[in-house]
Amino acid sequence: MSKINDIVQITLTSNSRGVTRKSFGVPLVLGYHTKWGELYRVYSSSTIFKDLTDEGFDSKSPIMNEVNSIIANNPKPTKIVVGRLTTAPAITKTIQVDISGFLEGETVSFSVLQPDATSTTISYEIQAGDTDDDVATALASDISAITGVVAAAVTDTITVSFTTAGDNVYFVGLPKAFLFEDTTADSSLATEIAAVQAAYPEHYGLLLAEGQSTARYTIVAGIVATQERILGATTYNSSDLDAASTTSTMYALEALTNNRTFVIYSAKQDSSKAASWIGRVFPLNAGSATWAYKNLGGETAEDLSENDIAAIEGNNGNYYIDIGGVDATLNGKMAGGSWIDSVRGTDWLTARLRETIANTLVNAKKVPYTNAGIELFSKDIKAVFKQATSPGRDFIDPEQNIIVTQPDVEDVDVADKRLRVLPDLYAEGTLQGAIHSVRVGVYLKV
Repeated sequence: MSKINDIVQITLTSNSRGVTRKSFGVPLVLGYHTKWGELYRVYSSSTIFKDLTDEGFDSKSPIMNEVNSIIANNPKPTKIVVGRLTTAPAITKTIQVDISGFLEGETVSFSVLQPDATSTTISYEIQAGDTDDDVATALASDISAITGVVAAAVTDTITVSFTTAGDNVYFVGLPKAFLFEDTTADSSLATEIAAVQAAYPEHYGLLLAEGQSTARYTIVAGIVATQERILGATTYNSSDLDAASTTSTMYALEALTNNRTFVIYSAKQDSSKAASWIGRVFPLNAGSATWAYKNLGGETAEDLSENDIAAIEGNNGNYYIDIGGVDATLNGKMAGGSWIDSVRGTDWLTARLRETIANTLVNAKKVPYTNAGIELFSKDIKAVFKQATSPGRDFIDPEQNIIVTQPDVEDVDVADKRLRVLPDLYAEGTLQGAIHSVRVGVYLKV
């Protein structure tokens, strides 16, 4: 932790927890690869696709999927960091087959997309007397015919794994009745992420490129819960559309009351809605814009039922749907229930307060322990709050009073004076917030 955090201690209370930041516009994509040996590389968003391609990354590799989703937006973050996880995850996925919606003679069909963009169509024509178990066995056999992929059916459920750790495929166009789950176990994530973050601490948003299971997301969410950052998680799991599930990613992270992680559902496995969402909002000033009602570059709306949406919202999840002909995000919440924009804006405010006060301390010959000296810090606080109300920043409501109070030097405890610590500075402001829904009463008379 930076020494500035010890010298200038900010305790900020609001509807969202506030901590300091390293950066508010730089995403870090975390994934396993062997293309280079460093723990991270920093790229310009304008050249990152070519740079990664030149370095040997496949066009549909997990890292490229996250990166491509970020840069599909305009504007987009100017800088993107790729962090290298050193342990190859043993990716496992399951598909539970349900043919109750198919008639005899109809064809079950979907594609298996590999990181090199090779696509294999898997199909099966429903025969008289077929059961879910029969179809699962047939589909597993076809999936296993793909080099490096192992698929085995037990009753109605296909388990997919790989002969080489670190390999991955995406299932594109699965019938909605088929229940998909990423079941990848942990592979030293906490230790490896700590190493990447120690090597490059100047990032704000984390994205996990592969092994996007409840188990792995829970680990990363636990890491950022104590940090100055946020995690964007895309879940492709069908359990997140089940209000009764107690194993889904959204349920697990909501139960942690985690206000550092947001989760968004997607059925499209070869892209990342969380990455696109970060790419869409990170170029905007922290706290200046709600994360709801955002159109995401390169993404398509989900086909969600009212029950699906109720399940997602019940666990403070997010989703992407057609709203009046425009694809847009809802609801803009962290898993713990706080608004994403409030968390990011509060981080910005806390950091600016800390940095501004530290700047006063560093640049003064000394700040005297007098009322005049204390007033210097009150002015710093007022200046930051004024900036927070300015057009384009739009975080603190300029129409509400901003209150800054300071102790009288005669009232400060002698022990604090001896330690040269100034206690009891206090600031109060009102978040602008945002309107997400409108209720209109209309009365018509003849």
